Amino acid sequence: MAYAPQGTVGRVGWIRQVLLDPRSGEVGVEMTPPPVLEPGGMLVRTCNSLVSVGTERSKVQFGAKSLLQKARNRPDLVRQVLSTARREGLASTFRKVTDRLETPEGLGYSSAGIVEQVADDVTELHVGDRVACAGTYANHAERVFVPINLCCRVPDEVTLEQAAFTTVGAIALQGVRQADARIGESVCVIGLGLVGLLVAQILKASGCMVYGVDLDRSKLGMAERLGVAKAWDARHADVAREVMAATAGRGVDCVLLTAQTSSNEPVVLAGEIARDKGRVVVLGAFPIDLPRSSFYEKELELRLSRSYGPGRYDEVYERHGIDYPYGYVRWTEKRNMAAFLEMVSAGQVDVNRLITHRRPLAEAADAYRLLKEGKETVIAIVFQYPEEKSVSEPPTCQNLRPQSDAEAHIGLIGAGNFAQTHRLPYLKRHATSLQVVVTRRGHHASFLEKKWGFADSACDPQAAIDSPAVSAVVIATRHGSHAELICRGLDAGKSVFVEKPLALSLDDLRAVYQSYRKSRGKLVVGYNRRFSEAAARAREHLADAGPMMIQYRINNSVLPSSHWVNDPIDGGGRVLGECCHFVDLLCYLSGAVPTYVFMVNKPGASEEMSASIQLSDGSVGSIVHVAQGSTLLGKERIEIFAGAKFALIEDFTRVTLGSGDKASSLKTSGKGHEECVTAFCDYVAGKCPPPIPDGQLFLAALATLRLPAAASAAEPVRVGWDDLAAEYGSTPGTL
Repeated sequence: MAYAPQGTVGRVGWIRQVLLDPRSGEVGVEMTPPPVLEPGGMLVRTCNSLVSVGTERSKVQFGAKSLLQKARNRPDLVRQVLSTARREGLASTFRKVTDRLETPEGLGYSSAGIVEQVADDVTELHVGDRVACAGTYANHAERVFVPINLCCRVPDEVTLEQAAFTTVGAIALQGVRQADARIGESVCVIGLGLVGLLVAQILKASGCMVYGVDLDRSKLGMAERLGVAKAWDARHADVAREVMAATAGRGVDCVLLTAQTSSNEPVVLAGEIARDKGRVVVLGAFPIDLPRSSFYEKELELRLSRSYGPGRYDEVYERHGIDYPYGYVRWTEKRNMAAFLEMVSAGQVDVNRLITHRRPLAEAADAYRLLKEGKETVIAIVFQYPEEKSVSEPPTCQNLRPQSDAEAHIGLIGAGNFAQTHRLPYLKRHATSLQVVVTRRGHHASFLEKKWGFADSACDPQAAIDSPAVSAVVIATRHGSHAELICRGLDAGKSVFVEKPLALSLDDLRAVYQSYRKSRGKLVVGYNRRFSEAAARAREHLADAGPMMIQYRINNSVLPSSHWVNDPIDGGGRVLGECCHFVDLLCYLSGAVPTYVFMVNKPGASEEMSASIQLSDGSVGSIVHVAQGSTLLGKERIEIFAGAKFALIEDFTRVTLGSGDKASSLKTSGKGHEECVTAFCDYVAGKCPPPIPDGQLFLAALATLRLPAAASAAEPVRVGWDDLAAEYGSTPGTL
């Protein structure tokens, strides 16, 4: 049966969004899948969004640079690339960099609109409310999903066009808070762009005497009309002398640096005009190369303002909606947003006079052309959105069904770096067809649809699960969503391939097991190591040699505390999120299942642990996970002893097999990523038995979940089917 041509299925409801091509710096308006409602947030129909002139101009200009210019401009990214290359190899690093440069980027982070849908767990906002939206969720797009802590109600006196300034206004307000400017103090703002003019107005409303400095004379006049006492052109005035004259020779109490430049002149000037023991606050982007003499002699205090307040870059706050206690953190980013809106409502901040350009969303490319050319003064650009729904492509095919349920017609849910590097190339090669790709970002999904040849793309996982054209769902999302998506896929009768782990809690694992017992779908976990050539050769060599003693050492790198794997909701930590890989390999090598587990953590280092696994055939495995070891030792080393025989696996690139005092060594072909995908596709097509026996599939997951309990109890903890199967009737065999 023929499938519909690519790009024609399920287009109803698609939205327009402004996207940046990071390779060329070109900006365009594209149709993308609409966002899906998630817990803890709402769907908002955008009415206006604000172009953050400084930030977005920088992105466009950076994109237009050659690869060499990009490297020179961002040495920090070069260091990241080199570090990745040392850790993962040149080929993998090249693919990651290429994918990053190919993937379009959604622009914008300050918008306002009307709430269309609200998640069940959100109570403070309702359908029809007018709201201001912030962060990377608030792109220049007709509809956006926004978590509750990045969204606040707009006062009746404030228009949605004015409310579109809220995020940038909160950045300005946080800078003023960091300055700790008091009534009657003198403050100089260096850089009178959008943020600088908002900062100046907030300072004026706070009772400060405000001065300004910029290179653009038109901005100087704007600043004085908005209440700045005096503004100077840095190119044609002796600013230091003028400031000293205006402050009776004392200098200003505080300097706020909102300029964006490749020069350190703003910070040099700040040192010259600040009073003795004054404060200098950085909001802009420029080299912070401090002139020691002025900062030392005056004992100046340097402060940095991080975006729009406490909560920024904290996923627990921004994504999961866990607020900071009011009494301990008075001004979070959301509270700064609300405070800025109140200032606009009270007439203390005038944003209307900052708007130099208004453009319909469809003409966004013209707005960014103005930024790139720099031929006219641009302070604020506001996009206007049509009230009618987007024009969308009608579906041309209905009730598509794959040729056979015994074929791997893939729906992919989640497509991060790992999935693009280690799953998609092999799915493209070995699956029957690629049907639906689902990611949280619509523009990312539509890009991957075109790149890999999927028939459709979406933001809602249910689009892949419900699609009659999909026979097998591949789940490559963050760990915390695995169990629910597995259950939904199996309950829909689909086969499921899921990246490890199966679940992050015993209740979730039980739910997965229950769905699996009832479903006609097949289940495989992405335990690629068991499919590697090195593991296969070691197992074959040691077959029938008796119970094994296995020492498995993992020499890993430390994950930052902010990494999603360490998030208790999304990742579950390294033990729950990653150790199942190693437990599964013990099961594969021995041909047995775990019966008891024990674990000890290194004090003060939760990522460093030693676990002992007793297996049903009498084998014993030891897993040692080190997070701060030397890279000279390699990442993974597995020593296996059975009777007089032994095997040694080194980073899955070499295996040594021996008996007694004789041994031979050979190179092997990696960690089994392609073989793992191939086995799943063949299993779905009925070409082979289950790649992972049920007992190993579930009891390896259960053993991993039991490790923290074993560490807490300081004694071995039993692993058995009754923890999963007692309430469901009969239990399967252990293998």
